[in-house]
Parts: sequence; structure tokens; C-alpha cells
Amino acid sequence: MAIRAEYRGIGIYGNRKVAPGIEAVEFGAAVTRIVGPGKESEGFRERARAVGEVCRRAGGKRTAVDKILEMAESEGNNE
Repeated sequence: MAIRAEYRGIGIYGNRKVAPGIEAVEFGAAVTRIVGPGKESEGFRERARAVGEVCRRAGGKRTAVDKILEMAESEGNNE
């Protein structure tokens, strides 16, 4: 998911060198890039807001849950 977030410009891969563990200096630098002052962090927040709006308009988690339930019920009827 971190790679996807980085690709979409809404986040960064915070511990690339030691994944799945965490190295404090590397992770701290990543967090600072995301939440710190500056144009880069503003860009992350702006793109994340835009993605969030698209998800809300599409029904977000409610739509996902409905689809999962629909698939589970369909699978149960095939047995």
C-alpha cells in the first residue's frame, strides 16, 4: 500500500530500507516530509483530499461492504 500511495502522490514509503521493520531516522524523515511545512507536504494533503472526495462520492466503505456481502451471499448460494 505504501508503494501505491507513493505512486499516487498521496504518501511515501516510510521505511524502504528496512521494511517490514522500522528504522527511526528513515521513518522520522518520511513523517516530516508528509506533515511538515512546505510545498511538498501541502501537495500530499491536497492530493489526499481529492482522492478522499472521489471515494466519498463513490460510496466509500459502505459500497465496499455491500459488494463484499453480495459476493459472500452469491458464493454461499453456489454450494
